[in-house]
Amino acid sequence: MSPDAMAGAEDVGTASPAAERGDLVKERVEALANAVRSLHRQEARGELADLRRMDAEQAIEPAFQRILARVAPHASFRSTRRHDDAGRLALVTRILALGTSPDVLADGHRNLGEAMAAQGIKERRVQVLMTARGTTFDDLLLRLSRQLVRGGSLPFLDLGRLVLGSADSVERTRFRIAQGYWRALDAKGAPNDQAPKGEAE
Repeated sequence: MSPDAMAGAEDVGTASPAAERGDLVKERVEALANAVRSLHRQEARGELADLRRMDAEQAIEPAFQRILARVAPHASFRSTRRHDDAGRLALVTRILALGTSPDVLADGHRNLGEAMAAQGIKERRVQVLMTARGTTFDDLLLRLSRQLVRGGSLPFLDLGRLVLGSADSVERTRFRIAQGYWRALDAKGAPNDQAPKGEAE
């Protein structure tokens, strides 16, 4: 069996590919969130600051390497499996570490679209986020996460699924987020086409 085929078999196991990948992505994201919570409890401000500043393409900070050794010991850069790619895991960890207290992680399973609508993220910005790909998408996601953290909420599970999921699961997640945003916007009864005070384009 080729290495790629072996990797696929390891991903799939006895469940369906989508279900198994989704479960593993959730497991990875929640383990990273718990590691960040632990740093908050330890008042490890220096390590948290290092995580906020780290370059996801290099990710050589000792704090991240310790987390990676526990959460994904077989991760490597440019892994064919996004949930085992050190750079992707570093981006999620950086997002999780943005808050100055663990309280911002309290509603991590909230639908990202609903959270964006609640914080007044304008429609045009959501549309750009839903269509962006590659490094542009990563940059937009990091900027969005900073704004969500400033508002006191970080729906980290959806954010993590967007970063770590397979191509198919990422598109399903995008669709579900968009649905959540538009439903929440409709419930408010008015278009959200104005940027909140202080929001950058």
